[in-house]
Amino acid sequence: MLSKLFKTKRQDENNSEQTLSNELAIAITVIYLEVAWADHDISNSEISAIQTFIQKQFNDLSINIEEIIDESLKRLQSSEGLYRYTQIINSSWPKSEKYNLVLNLWKLALINEHLDTFEEYTIRKIADLIYLDHSSFIKAKLEAKENSENPTA
Repeated sequence: MLSKLFKTKRQDENNSEQTLSNELAIAITVIYLEVAWADHDISNSEISAIQTFIQKQFNDLSINIEEIIDESLKRLQSSEGLYRYTQIINSSWPKSEKYNLVLNLWKLALINEHLDTFEEYTIRKIADLIYLDHSSFIKAKLEAKENSENPTA
């Protein structure tokens, strides 16, 4: 009886961790999609980059990338706003992960070799909402630009 109780408790904790991981993955994917959609066009190369970013960020978890992207697209289309998703990120990630997120947002915006004004505005808004300081925001932008100009580096 006692072992059954502990087993059930462990399963509940594992399910809770998986749900939290899925919510974090959805929050991050919505953020990526918001930047991709800022110019009112989400290209196949942007979707591919988002899949790669999510896979790298959650490589140790068993999440279904396609399901995460589909759910994130639904949430993006329902216009829930970014605050909810940035709060999930703020409560889950340290500054270094937030920096990497903003770096990836810049990389995403630069995929088509043209930085749209709305993309830049959206990234700035996201950086503010996740409390990333301005110097880190600029550093991430410059690093992404350098990588896009010199992709083999």
